Amino acid sequence: PRSKRPKLGQHEQPQSYHQFVTNVPEYLGICNPRVLEDIKKFARGGGPDLSDLRNCPAPTSSPPVAMSSSKSTFLSGRRSSGTTITARTSSAYDRDFCQKLVDGGVYTAGYRDPITGEASKHPTNHKELREVLARPRESASPSTSEFEAYWQADVDARKEKQVSESIVPLIEGKIPDGRCRSGDILFNNLKPLTESNDLKSAKPDIYYGARPEQIHKSTRHDLGGYIVPSTESDLPVAPNFFFAVKGPDGSPAVAERQATYESALGARAMHKLQSYGKEKHSYDGKAHTLSATYCQGTLKLYTSHVEAPGQPGGPPSYHMTKLRSVAMDDSIESYKEGTRTYRNARDWCKKERDEMIREANQR
Repeated sequence: PRSKRPKLGQHEQPQSYHQFVTNVPEYLGICNPRVLEDIKKFARGGGPDLSDLRNCPAPTSSPPVAMSSSKSTFLSGRRSSGTTITARTSSAYDRDFCQKLVDGGVYTAGYRDPITGEASKHPTNHKELREVLARPRESASPSTSEFEAYWQADVDARKEKQVSESIVPLIEGKIPDGRCRSGDILFNNLKPLTESNDLKSAKPDIYYGARPEQIHKSTRHDLGGYIVPSTESDLPVAPNFFFAVKGPDGSPAVAERQATYESALGARAMHKLQSYGKEKHSYDGKAHTLSATYCQGTLKLYTSHVEAPGQPGGPPSYHMTKLRSVAMDDSIESYKEGTRTYRNARDWCKKERDEMIREANQR
């Protein structure tokens, strides 16, 4: 007769199901609640008798503690057959995200060096960009009724989705090429922005880039991890304009952190195109990437540019600078200014992007 498999104990699991953690706090953080309760009861009773361990030398390393592979995956973010647990990745909604950006050489608007007190570097074309955004345009001349429709939509919006559906189209106006615009897409094809690789993949609300076929196939292949953001390869590539949107309850700080991260990825993409085929990297000190945020009636515009490494062989740094801020819900004049500023920024980014691509294709 076929022998029966021995029954597992109350808290046992098959050996093949186990991986390992290397310290007690990790184990207590993921163990079965019933096991944790047993441990607490045991501790309240005084714990084990350790009298026979007196004068014993301390162990040089902690023995591994078994845990289930599914819980190991939860902690590490990926399944692994070894004992290494990777660092936790963060998004713009996490409290440590901003510090991880700074540690990785990505500086938010207004950042100052803690030792020298120097402010983060402005792009050399900062003044020029402010002039570009102020240029008049016929498409940004709303009537009183159009402003009232915007104002009412802004008042009625209770969620981010409502802002995206009813307000963003009014700000954007006519989109020149729908194939160059996308959003809510995970940037899962890009190389990590920082050396520590502890940032989650970006997922912009809205971004603008080029059609893939605008860039030679060989160039897309060579620079794929920097300019092709998604594994869905027919989506816009080489993005350099980003728009983060929040609802009335949304956080302007989160929107700015999103913009910082996303526009740094865009600045890197432009830098890679600009340097493609050259013997040395190009660091011109100019911004070729812009980002915008909209939260609670206020539109903000930022630049992002790349600076050369501080030491030979080191990574470059990315600097975000505030460019404009407009309270669009204040008056018809401010609404007109906001739509003009946004559309001029978007059009300027397209011009910069197309020029970078044209030059890269010629090399």
